[in-house]
Amino acid sequence: MANEDGQPGFHPFHNDPDHHILIRSENGILFRASEYHLCEASEFFRDLLNDDSIKPDTSNSNMIELGYPSEVIAVFLDLVSSSHPALPMDMEWSQITSLHKLVDYTICSSKIQSLMGKAFEEASIRDPLKVLEYASEVNDIDMVKRAVFSIKDSTMLRFRSQRAPENMSSLLTFLNGLRPSFQLAFLKACLWFDRPNQQFSLQWPMNSGRFSPEAYVFS
Repeated sequence: MANEDGQPGFHPFHNDPDHHILIRSENGILFRASEYHLCEASEFFRDLLNDDSIKPDTSNSNMIELGYPSEVIAVFLDLVSSSHPALPMDMEWSQITSLHKLVDYTICSSKIQSLMGKAFEEASIRDPLKVLEYASEVNDIDMVKRAVFSIKDSTMLRFRSQRAPENMSSLLTFLNGLRPSFQLAFLKACLWFDRPNQQFSLQWPMNSGRFSPEAYVFS
């Protein structure tokens, strides 16, 4: 997608000369996008493009800069321009999370938001702890609760033996990746005190109903 000078050029597909909204990705790739489709799908673009004082034109000095990879912006434009949007089957996890942030940032339609929700539901089945970590990063309570309900006993085998220092270290590393409210909620939901042995153990499946990070408020 580079031009003859080796500089980033236009995207090979999203380059319709009839589309007059210019977008540049974080890696310099240029896109021509449909104003109609952007405004239909995104509250952010609807507000931006309906304001004549800030409405972009076709000059490079007045384009929309989006700090996301070109691969993610291409998928985003596919979604907003389709009457039956669908995510590519081969998207990497980093691309899915980046697309989720872009969809959230641009305040997209419920149809696209629902599509992203289904993507995370499917990801929760495959790797719920990874989804839980991301949900903690973006502070998405609904997403993290869906991930928690998908955690199976086999998922927690690496944390099971509390007498093994490496397993405890693995648990602490995982917890340190969560925001404090999520850490407390996770521990409250799955720790129980084994009175005969006078030690704490992980109870799994966890009591998912007790997983309530919103109950903890930190200033």
